Amino acid sequence: MAAAALILLSCLTACGNRVTGDNMSKEEAIGALEAETEDSGDIASAEDSESAALTEEGNRTEGIQTDRDSMIDAYVSILEGVYGNHSFPDGYDYGFDDYYDISENQFAVYDIDRDGKEELIIQYVTTASAGMIEKIYDFNSSTNTVTEEFSEFPNLTYYDNGVIEAGWSHNQGLAGEFWPYTLYRYDRESDTYVEEEMVDAWDKSLSETNYDGEPFPEDADKDGDGIVYYIMPDGKYELNAPADSEEYNQWHDSYVKGAEKVAVPYRNLSEENINSIK
Repeated sequence: MAAAALILLSCLTACGNRVTGDNMSKEEAIGALEAETEDSGDIASAEDSESAALTEEGNRTEGIQTDRDSMIDAYVSILEGVYGNHSFPDGYDYGFDDYYDISENQFAVYDIDRDGKEELIIQYVTTASAGMIEKIYDFNSSTNTVTEEFSEFPNLTYYDNGVIEAGWSHNQGLAGEFWPYTLYRYDRESDTYVEEEMVDAWDKSLSETNYDGEPFPEDADKDGDGIVYYIMPDGKYELNAPADSEEYNQWHDSYVKGAEKVAVPYRNLSEENINSIK
């Protein structure tokens, strides 16, 4: 700054105190130049900060892309194992039957648990009913490994609040048209789906007595529609607390009211579709 002022002073002396046509003194001219120099320094400093921020953002974006590339590589490896060897990461083939076309199975790369990262969902049905399975895998960029978040029979309803309604593989009880299911909720801390409660029902039109010969619980059927529900926590199958429709609906709403069902973007398990996500 001082050096610039000396240059201006020399110029003023040589030019006879004529500065851009104004009657500006040497002191005023020096002050003006010093202010302009300070402004230039501030601009340069701002430009340096912006450049550093852009570099940091670029590095972050590059890191995110690198993590995603690693994730896709891991997911492709799993899909190729299922497609080519009928084998999942846990080592099971779940009874693959050569009678079926392997491409009848489906998969999706989709952020189903809403944690900001995409999961791999595999729906596997080319086997007997007892072997059918749907799994959700998650990629951990810190350890470069894939973990299993969820595994159930592929009769699932996904909600956008992290709840999964998992219909049972069989309905061999007295529920009639009502299909028993288990509710799961995504737990962010463990990064898995945790079983909450399950529900079965008794439709009086099927039988007025249960398998033990006990009569239909008329007192519990307060609305008289001929059906009661059994809501069971802790994974224990116990038909000892019948509830009417109103109580059941309140219970169900406590999990999913206000949530939307999720349409998972499944693709057929084919070489072309596997390669398309690379």
